[in-house]
Amino acid sequence: MATNFNFVSIPASSKIVQESEKAVKIAVIADSFGGRSASEREFWFPKSVVKTGGERILVANWFAMKCFQENKGIRFDYTNNHGFNA
Repeated sequence: MATNFNFVSIPASSKIVQESEKAVKIAVIADSFGGRSASEREFWFPKSVVKTGGERILVANWFAMKCFQENKGIRFDYTNNHGFNA
């Protein structure tokens, strides 16, 4: 697992649907281009940036920002980001 990163959560409806040795596929709610609609989509995340906490899935903040810059439309819960650390 990753250490010393700030983490941001993916909303609770997300779930891990597949796992490999180095990555997990997570079903998330993602906005379409322009944010007019949303649907469940699956994305691979490196295990090094993912942490599970209770019923939540947390992703390293820097990786969430990378997803945002690549316009993947994944909804991250920045409002509840309190600097979770591994």
